[in-house]
Amino acid sequence: MVNLRAHHDHKAKIIINKMDIDKVKLPSPEGYQEESKRISQYITGLNEILHELNETLSNFTDDVNKGVFPKINIKSIINKSDVVNGREQKKIEEFLDKKNIKTKAFGREH
Repeated sequence: MVNLRAHHDHKAKIIINKMDIDKVKLPSPEGYQEESKRISQYITGLNEILHELNETLSNFTDDVNKGVFPKINIKSIINKSDVVNGREQKKIEEFLDKKNIKTKAFGREH
């Protein structure tokens, strides 16, 4: 339990119970919840694509070194393009500009 008091005779006593604090949900600024989800999905998808590309190139190199004609499966990478594409990146960049959020992501210079 927290007990806070003001400085002068007209003291205000505020008692905050930990359970009350746990129930408090601060409102998220307008638009941040949806856009933070979009950004998270985009970055996660991009990281997955980069990881798959890295593994594909590594396997390709190993197969070539063994004299084997390599198989390349890009279907799973293409399937992620619904989240990682220019349209989604543009929406994210517009949000960042609108909220004046500085970042080095997406090749931005801020």
